Amino acid sequence: MKKILTFLMIFVALFTFVACDTGNSSSGNGGNGTTNVEIINPDDVAKEFADCTTDVDFENVVFSNGNWTAIFFETYLDNTKLEIFQVTAKDGNFTYTSGTRVTSLDYEEVLIDMDKPDVIAELKNASSDEEKTEIMIELGEMPEGATLTWDGLIGTMTAPLNQEELEEFTERKQPYDLFNNEDAVIKTNADKTKYTITISNTTKTYYLEKN
Repeated sequence: MKKILTFLMIFVALFTFVACDTGNSSSGNGGNGTTNVEIINPDDVAKEFADCTTDVDFENVVFSNGNWTAIFFETYLDNTKLEIFQVTAKDGNFTYTSGTRVTSLDYEEVLIDMDKPDVIAELKNASSDEEKTEIMIELGEMPEGATLTWDGLIGTMTAPLNQEELEEFTERKQPYDLFNNEDAVIKTNADKTKYTITISNTTKTYYLEKN
């Protein structure tokens, strides 16, 4: 069973899904006691960046020195990937200083696809959200500092990105590699303190705003 859930955790890490929070879900905390971040609604973020109406080519993208917030969304089926970063821009380069990943999966749906009814039954028979979390802790490793909340069998995991992950994002020179994409549609506001990037024929959207 541990092997099953280890694979499931790899699945979570690969796709990093988040369910949009409508404020109506019931949840219980688990994991390692880290405080959960507020789950961001993509529609609310889009409204905040509504003033990004000017098209801009990659060659004309300018990030002034200072601190920026980056929010990455990607929808997949009924779920949405969410990553939030704090980054520092200096001389045209971004350094990722902190980040949070929020992931949500309908574990019943995933385990049905994996033909694992015994694990589904174990989660359904759990007497509390805390017990569901204990099942997950026992059957598969959770990232350090992660917490789980539940809405039925939909488990939402919140975890800080570790230093190795932050360094990887910095080395990959994101979001510059995202801008330099022939399918990228880039828009900015009047003073170039906000940017939105959408990748054509995908469900990826990136938001950057100077703090």
